Amino acid sequence: MFGRRPRIRRAMRNTVAWMGLLLMIASFAWMQWISKPEPATSTQRSARHEPFAVVVLDPGHGGQDSGAMCGGMLEKDLTLDVAQRVDRLLQAEGLATVMTRVGDGYVSLAERAALTNRVPQCVLVSIHFNEDNKPVSSGIETYYAEHQIPPGMPIISWLPFLQRTAAQAPDP
Repeated sequence: MFGRRPRIRRAMRNTVAWMGLLLMIASFAWMQWISKPEPATSTQRSARHEPFAVVVLDPGHGGQDSGAMCGGMLEKDLTLDVAQRVDRLLQAEGLATVMTRVGDGYVSLAERAALTNRVPQCVLVSIHFNEDNKPVSSGIETYYAEHQIPPGMPIISWLPFLQRTAAQAPDP
């Protein structure tokens, strides 16, 4: 009886981690698609520039900040697992990556932002698994900046550029 419970948790954890990984890849592919440049002519092909040079992966929470907890699983463990999987996939495709944390240490939001701001021409992917008992709060949230935000611009000025998409369960 006691031997089955860890297997169920492990299977549940793997399922959630793979779902998160697939969502992250879909979000990344979507971001590539929306930032795709005009088709280049043969003379322009050699001068083609990618929309970003580095992908900064930010597995949410860590250390004493466990994040959400569901079925004995901690958000901090799931986000790190998904970030490591995405990191390997992106590197296999030849993309440069930076992780804001590689273990179970606590990294403050200020430290995460400072690290990201030190990486030129990057895109930030912050990974979280939000959990709420309210059906209205379920689904996927994706936030992105539609336009390039100049360095040093106050965070309040980002709001007009910030877009939100939400895939929610249908209303009953």
